Amino acid sequence: MNSNQKFWQKSYPYLFAALVFSGSLPAHADTNNADGCILRMAMNDTVNAGNTKKQESLYVRLGGYDAIAAVVDDLVQRLAADPKLGRFWAHRGADGIRREKQLVVDFIVDRAGGPLFYSGRDMVTSHKGMRISDEDWKLFMTYLHATLEKFKVAEQEKSDVTGFMESLKATMVE
Repeated sequence: MNSNQKFWQKSYPYLFAALVFSGSLPAHADTNNADGCILRMAMNDTVNAGNTKKQESLYVRLGGYDAIAAVVDDLVQRLAADPKLGRFWAHRGADGIRREKQLVVDFIVDRAGGPLFYSGRDMVTSHKGMRISDEDWKLFMTYLHATLEKFKVAEQEKSDVTGFMESLKATMVE
């Protein structure tokens, strides 16, 4: 099994939200959730049931930087090729798309407990005026699930990623 497959077998669905509607949160920013706390994908201090051993970070469980970057790349390609969602990338140059992918990777790595600091804009500012609808969101989630399946991400990590993405929906959908 190669490192990309390993990553996604243990991977996370943060990709899409961070990706499609990129511009995500700096590590120190408020996510505009009810209690004003920062959402993180990883729980580095989670204790395994009946064990005092700390759980590995989501970043590690997803396979690290290269695995996350591969998933983001696959997801963005799917989203940009969609007849409805492609409008978000329609008038962007290759350099702008590369920058957006990197921001998504940075966001996911940061939120999953990895070694990067996300320095992009918050979700509300990043997605304001984009007219992202509930239908757009549903399509995004469909592509996210397909990408996670392609990379054989384990069920627990899929669930974690999906839950995290859903927690960001209110900051992106108009």
